[in-house]
Amino acid sequence: MSSSKDTDLEDGESQQHYAALWDKIYSRESQREQDGTLARREWHCTFDELAPVLASYLPLQDPTALAPLTACDLGCGSSDLSQRLYELGLCHIVMVDIAPQLLLDMSARAPWAYFLMADARCLPVQSKVFNVIFDKGTLDALGSDAERKVMVDEALRCLSPTGVFVSISFLSPRRLQFMNEIVGVLSKTVGIAAHYHILGSDPRAAGEARLMVVLAQAAVLASFEYTTTSLTRQILERIRLTGSVMADDAEVDKQRMLQSQQVPQAAQDQVQSGQDVADPDNLPNLDDIFTKDL
Repeated sequence: MSSSKDTDLEDGESQQHYAALWDKIYSRESQREQDGTLARREWHCTFDELAPVLASYLPLQDPTALAPLTACDLGCGSSDLSQRLYELGLCHIVMVDIAPQLLLDMSARAPWAYFLMADARCLPVQSKVFNVIFDKGTLDALGSDAERKVMVDEALRCLSPTGVFVSISFLSPRRLQFMNEIVGVLSKTVGIAAHYHILGSDPRAAGEARLMVVLAQAAVLASFEYTTTSLTRQILERIRLTGSVMADDAEVDKQRMLQSQQVPQAAQDQVQSGQDVADPDNLPNLDDIFTKDL
């Protein structure tokens, strides 16, 4: 397999730097079990926390298809993401990481997988080969938005025309703006669209929530039902109104949201009396949220 893009990464950290850094991290005693084997570590969330949203985007293998579906775990680390995907039936999984010792450890744990030591910004694979690509924290491990853009572009290069790229990262206004700007450009140039999801359970603890973004061709993404939770709607609206993921005061938070929707006085009285807020369908459309500066 060969890459169609230049491997000279003049901007940002070198491949050698990242390889040495992550090998050092995974060699620490804290990353090892008592018997010396590599411990399982999850960035951001466990598979069980991710599964309810992820399930609708997972491609299903057609038993009559000539070629099997192929998934890529980009920056696999010591997560059990690939293991769980394998158990769900995605049998051809390529686990990519830049740390050589980590891959040796993981290959003993997952003999059914393919392993590739590579930089996520420059993958030595042909274009359009993966049906689904996962990034769980790899964008966060890069040192700049310029490097993150290179990684997203590279993942999309390797994605099949009907594939999906799923990225889970820290939730912040800056990361939302970064993804929104990328989608804004890609939608005009190559027809890419995005679905945004907030993973978490408590809108008051938004600092612990995570951002899941699904990228794919607009027509492909339209084939999936875009169901957003009340948490996703509330936090995205909060960011649009205040520029922060954190709520300063519950009552202020409700009032800002009500004012933005121009809810009738009767509904405002309902909120002030402690009753539930109006139907979530009255919240601003997510498309509207992301056409405005965050």
